[in-house]
Amino acid sequence: MYSITNLANTIKNAQQKYKYLIKYPVSTTVIDLTTVLYQQNIIRGFFIDNYNQNYCLSILLKYGGSNTKHIFKNIILVSKSFSHKQKMVLKFQNGFGLYIVSTTKGLMSNSQCTKLKIGGFVLIQIF
Repeated sequence: MYSITNLANTIKNAQQKYKYLIKYPVSTTVIDLTTVLYQQNIIRGFFIDNYNQNYCLSILLKYGGSNTKHIFKNIILVSKSFSHKQKMVLKFQNGFGLYIVSTTKGLMSNSQCTKLKIGGFVLIQIF
């Protein structure tokens, strides 16, 4: 859970500073999260890099328009108490919000969960 929180804050802070590349330590959870972000068109891409004998994940951030518009306003880690109380993922922000959900089949977006008709715990809200 710590790696997800730290990665979400790193992406948010880097986007506010208009950075194009983030380097982050590799773990399976981080790779799953960046895969979902890439599938939902939040980031441009990612790749695993061998940097000073340590493997790290290089994440390419994405900006809209003339590279001055943020793709999202905020990334919020949803508290455990909220995710345990939620029975159904609702659309917020007039349908523009995105949730990252932890399911038995791995990390997925709320739209993927709706298509597969499975549920799980809400981890991150992006809007």
